[in-house]
Amino acid sequence: MATNTTPILTALPGTGWYASLKEHDGLHSSTHVIGWLVHADGEFRPIVLHEGKPVDATTLPNFLRVFPGKP
Repeated sequence: MATNTTPILTALPGTGWYASLKEHDGLHSSTHVIGWLVHADGEFRPIVLHEGKPVDATTLPNFLRVFPGKP
């Protein structure tokens, strides 16, 4: 997914959401979404920690999807 270049309006907590990633061995792993960036065009982007830094999960080459955790 391409980087969104519209202005960021706000950030929201990512509580209860996860990003699914495909590992080098073909297995899937999940990581907590630490927040959501909300852009002026209405798009939300999930933020995760990758190698100790916050990144847009959709820009990772092994990104698969986001999903809610169990209540």
